[in-house]
Amino acid sequence: MKEWWQQEWAKSRAQLAANPRLRLGLMAIPLIALLYLNLLLGDSRHELHAAIADLHAELLDAHQLASQDAWVERLEQARAQLENQRKALFGSADSEAFARADIQANAKALLERQRLEQIRIEVSTAGKADPDSRLIPLQLRLAGNAQGEQLYNLIAAMEAGSPGYRIDSLNVQAQQGKHLVFSLIATVWYAPWSAP
Repeated sequence: MKEWWQQEWAKSRAQLAANPRLRLGLMAIPLIALLYLNLLLGDSRHELHAAIADLHAELLDAHQLASQDAWVERLEQARAQLENQRKALFGSADSEAFARADIQANAKALLERQRLEQIRIEVSTAGKADPDSRLIPLQLRLAGNAQGEQLYNLIAAMEAGSPGYRIDSLNVQAQQGKHLVFSLIATVWYAPWSAP
């Protein structure tokens, strides 16, 4: 085995001595490897510089934001606006009985404003609270006779009122003249009340 290696080594040396292109090719291999390594390191260096520049920009933004005091005021303003919207859109009561009484009183007031009489009013018991918002749905059912414009104004007042009603169902049947027979189901959402 040792003799075989010695013979192969002698042949290789003889070929290298006889062939100048082979010598140049062997010398070019390390140079190509060094050039490739230099390119890889250059790309890596550019990527690191870009990452450092991005982190530096983020740090400057964070310093600017940290020095501002307006964020606390903005947070309080946003919370106040959300609270006002919550009060406008959702009802608030101490118990289900109070919520049902509020809905009935509100419905009577809306009907009186539209000069609607002999309208049947029913308020359902509270449904299951929404798992995410914990809001509690209650349904209002109205049934009776009305003119078209009165019914339209009633629906508009219910949807624009505070708390706001969502009209779930409306059935209308024409009767003699301008009178309509209607039944309406609307849902209003209440904030959670404390247990009695």
